[in-house]
Amino acid sequence: MLGEEGAEATGGGISWRREGGIAGFCDVVTVSLSGPATVASCASDPPEVRDEVELSAEQTGRLQALVDRLASFDREQSDPATADAMTITIVFVGRGAARPSNADITVIEALANEVLQAAQR
Repeated sequence: MLGEEGAEATGGGISWRREGGIAGFCDVVTVSLSGPATVASCASDPPEVRDEVELSAEQTGRLQALVDRLASFDREQSDPATADAMTITIVFVGRGAARPSNADITVIEALANEVLQAAQR
């Protein structure tokens, strides 16, 4: 999984993790500037990679713009539900100085979901 230590090696990127929900999700999507995105199952420790996805030029451009503009951050969001709660965790490694806006978080989550959907085809 992408972390602060790997920032220089990868050039920056996103690790997006989804756990819980009524369907029992446990997915980790890692998107970096250095190579293909990966989709892994966090049902095992360490997460087992299920697929690799090549980003399109447009997706790479979106990621590059985010990495160049935003500072590194971690974010966790959980549903208030108890039995079927869903937790989304984002670890972002950037080279910029800006704090992420809600719109930036939406773009990051959309990119992670695009990779996840491409892996499920």
